[in-house]
Amino acid sequence: MNSKIAMYADDTVIYYESDSIIETERMLQEDMNLILNWMNVNCLSLNASKSKTMLLMRNHNERESIINVYANNVLLEQVQNYKYLGLYLDPKLNFDFHKERLCSNSKKKLSSIC
Repeated sequence: MNSKIAMYADDTVIYYESDSIIETERMLQEDMNLILNWMNVNCLSLNASKSKTMLLMRNHNERESIINVYANNVLLEQVQNYKYLGLYLDPKLNFDFHKERLCSNSKKKLSSIC
């Protein structure tokens, strides 16, 4: 296994660190195949519609920021924001989307009180 794994309850994240998007895509696909094989042997299945990919990058370049990872011949959706354990992650890890969501939700709750 090339990637690292983070698990909490029923949430699992596999991640790989590299300066090369091509290498990242290849390693993640290899590891996804290993995970799918293990799941198959243990009579488990992966819900591809709930599985997402996301690139976290220091120098975010839209043209280069697409990776294709498949699970059972289904292309996993690549997202720009992902909520993980209550925190919205974004590609640059600047948490702008998370702050926007917090402010928006706070304004809604405060307006219902007044």
